[in-house]
Amino acid sequence: MFSHHTKLKLLKHRSFLLPFAFLGAVALVCTQIPLLNYLGFEFALLMSAVAGFCCGVYCISVWKREPPQSTSEYWNVVRNTLMGSCLLASFPFVLLSLNALFVKNCSYLQGVRLYTLYVLPSVVLCAALGLISCLVARKRRKSVFVVLFLSILAHVAVVTLARPQIFAFNPIVGYFPGFTYDDTYDGELRLLIYRIGTLALAGLLLAAGALLHRRRLRKVIPLPEEGQKVSSVAIIIFCCVVCAGLYSVSDTVGFSSSEKFITDQLGGSIQTRHFKIVYPRKLLKADQARRLAILHEYLFDRLRTDLEVNPRRPITTMIYASAEQKQRFVGAARTNFTKPWLRQIHMNLEDVEGMLKHELVHVMLAEQGLPFLQIAPNSGLIEGAAVAAERVEYNELLHDLSGQIVALGIRPNIEEMFSLSGFFRSYPGVSYALAGSFCRYLIDRYGISRFKAVYKTGQFEAWYRKDLKALVADWKRVIEESRPTPEQLLKAAYLFKRSPIFAKECARVIANANAATRRLMQKREYDEALASAERSLSLSKSTEAISQKVSVLFRLKRYQEVIEFAKEQFSDSAAIPSLLPIRLVLGDSHYAIGNHDQAAAQYEQVLKVNLNNSWNEAAAIRLQLVSSAELRTVLRPYIVGELSDSARLALLEGFKGTTNSTRLVQYLTAREYYIKEDYDRAIRELRSLIPMESSMLEYIRNRRLARSLFNKEEYESAKIFYWRALNDAPNKAHVLELEELVQKCEWIVQRMR
Repeated sequence: MFSHHTKLKLLKHRSFLLPFAFLGAVALVCTQIPLLNYLGFEFALLMSAVAGFCCGVYCISVWKREPPQSTSEYWNVVRNTLMGSCLLASFPFVLLSLNALFVKNCSYLQGVRLYTLYVLPSVVLCAALGLISCLVARKRRKSVFVVLFLSILAHVAVVTLARPQIFAFNPIVGYFPGFTYDDTYDGELRLLIYRIGTLALAGLLLAAGALLHRRRLRKVIPLPEEGQKVSSVAIIIFCCVVCAGLYSVSDTVGFSSSEKFITDQLGGSIQTRHFKIVYPRKLLKADQARRLAILHEYLFDRLRTDLEVNPRRPITTMIYASAEQKQRFVGAARTNFTKPWLRQIHMNLEDVEGMLKHELVHVMLAEQGLPFLQIAPNSGLIEGAAVAAERVEYNELLHDLSGQIVALGIRPNIEEMFSLSGFFRSYPGVSYALAGSFCRYLIDRYGISRFKAVYKTGQFEAWYRKDLKALVADWKRVIEESRPTPEQLLKAAYLFKRSPIFAKECARVIANANAATRRLMQKREYDEALASAERSLSLSKSTEAISQKVSVLFRLKRYQEVIEFAKEQFSDSAAIPSLLPIRLVLGDSHYAIGNHDQAAAQYEQVLKVNLNNSWNEAAAIRLQLVSSAELRTVLRPYIVGELSDSARLALLEGFKGTTNSTRLVQYLTAREYYIKEDYDRAIRELRSLIPMESSMLEYIRNRRLARSLFNKEEYESAKIFYWRALNDAPNKAHVLELEELVQKCEWIVQRMR
C-alpha cells in the first residue's frame, strides 16, 4: 500500500493541501506579531497546538480515503501519515526561518531545538490520536478527535488551577510556563525528558491501535500475522514502562509539584490562627520563623480592618529559599504570586518583608471576587487593589509616583487597564503604579464598600454613578497636583521608561543570557561572566547587561575600563535614566584610582534620587569616606576590596581601637554585626553612637536600631527608635512606612499583655 506515486498523490490531495495552507497562513500572521515573529519559545508553543491539531485531522482524512485492510497496511498508514504530518509541521518552520532575514533572531539554533521539542512530538501524538479516533468511531471521527484533543489540552488548566504550580507539562503543548512577568525560559532540559514520555504515549496508542485494528479485521478475514501481534504487545509493554516510570518521578524530575512534595522539600512549617507557613528550614531559625508568623498575623489583622473583610478559611504561605528553588517547584522564579481560590501565597524569602502585604490582599479579597477563581474581572482591579493597600511604591506615595509617570509623558489608556487584557499592554511597573493609585483614589474618595462591589462586578458606573472615563478624569486632577523634582523624574524614568515583553527584541534569549551572567558572578567566575555579559550586549544593549559588565569589570579591578565604558554609555543622553545602577560602581571605580571628587559626584547623584534604602545608605557611607582624607585611604579595601564578612569586621575593629576612631567606623561596625545577626552587639554600638553628620545615615541608624530591638522582641524600645527615625525621614512615603512600623510594634505589645 502507498507506492511512491500514491504518496505524491496524497500530498496533492486537499486533505494535505488545506492544513498546509492553513499552517502557512498562521505562520505568516505570526511574522507580524512581536514575540511570535521568530523561532523561539512562544512560536513553538503556539505551533505545537495548531500543527498538532491540523495533523490529527489530516490523518483522519487519509484513513477515510484509504482504510488499511491488514496489519501491515495499518503500519504503512502510520508511517506515511507521520511523514505527511512532519511535512506539514515543517512548513511554518521554513517560513519563520526565512523571516529571520527580516526580523532579528537572537538564537536560531535554540529556536530549532525548541521547535523540534515542542512541535514534532505533538504532531506524532496528535497523529496517533487521529488514528485511534478512526478505530474507536465509525462516524464523527473528527468530533471524537476534537474531544480527545481538547481533553488533553484541558490538563493544562486543571494542573495550573488545582495544584500549587503555575507551569504545566502537557503531551500536546509540551512545557507551558504559566502567565508570569519573568522573561527567562529554563524548561528545555525538563522538556527533553518529558517528550520521551510523549513519544512513548504516542507509541502506546499506535501499538494499541494495531491490536484493535487486527481484532476488527479478524471478524472479517483470517489473519495469520501472529508475529506482528507480538511486536505490538512488546511495544505496548515498553511504552507503558517508560510512561509509568516518568510519572512515578514526576515531582522529583520537576514535571509537577504537589503541596505535600513542596512542604516536604522545604522542611519547615509553622501554624498560626489564620495561616500555615511553609518555609526553608535550613535557612530560618526558630526565632526567624516566629517573626514570620507575627508579620503574617499583623498584616491579616490590619487588612481585615482596612478592607472590611473577615476571611474564615486558613491561608497557606509557601516561602522559597531562592528564585531558582521557586522556579523548580512552582515556576515564576522572580515573580511572587497568589492563588486565591486555593488560599495559597508563593513567595521568595527575600521578598516576604516587602511584598507579603500585596499578595495577602489578593487572598483577603477572594470572597469579594468572581465565583470559583475568586478574583476581580480584570487585572487592573486585581493588582490595583493590592498596590492601593500598600500605599507606597518605590519609596514614593502612589499619587506622587503616578504624577511623576504622567509628567514623563507616559500616558497609557487608563480605561483599557480595567479591561480584560489592557493591563498587560504597558510595562508592568507602569500598570501596577497607575492602577494602584487610581484604586487608592476610589477607596479614599468613595469608601471601601463601593470599591469591593466594583471589585466583584467590574461595573464602575453602577456603583459610582459615573462612568470610568469621568472617574479617571477626576483622579488625574489629583495626581497632577504634584510637582516632581528633576531627581524624582530621573528616578521615574529609570523605573518606568521600559518596554513590555512584547516590545522587546529576543526577550527570552537575552534574559537567559543575563541570568547566566548572574550565576557566574555568584560563583566568582568573573572572566566567564564578562564573556557572558558581552554576549548579551551583542544581542541588545539592555540595562541589566550594561550593569553586569560594569560590575564584572570592577570585580576584575579593571577600574579605568569601567570609567571608559560608563562614559561611552552616558554619551547617549536618552539612556542616562536607565544607567542609574552603574553610578555607584562608577563612583567606586573613581574612588579606587584616587579620583575622589568624581567619585563624590556619582555618590551624590545616587543619594539625590532616593531609589531605595540600601542604595541611599551605600551612597551616604561612601560620601562620608571620600570626604575624610584619613578614612578614605585606610578603609579603601572596605569599599573596593572583595573582603569576607570576618575580614571586613576585623578591618573595622582594628581601626576602631585607635585614637582616630570616628562615628562612621562605629556605624559600619554596628552594620556588620547587624548583617551577622549579632543583634546584641549591633544594639550596643548603635545606642552608644552619637548622631551622625549625614541625615540619611542617622535615619538608617535609628531604623536599624529599631529593627535590631524588634528582632530581640523588645517592641516598646523598637517603637521609640522608629519614632526617632521620623525626624530624618527623606519624604512622606518614608514617614508613612515608619508610622506603620510603629503600629506593628503597638499591635504586638497589645497582644502580649
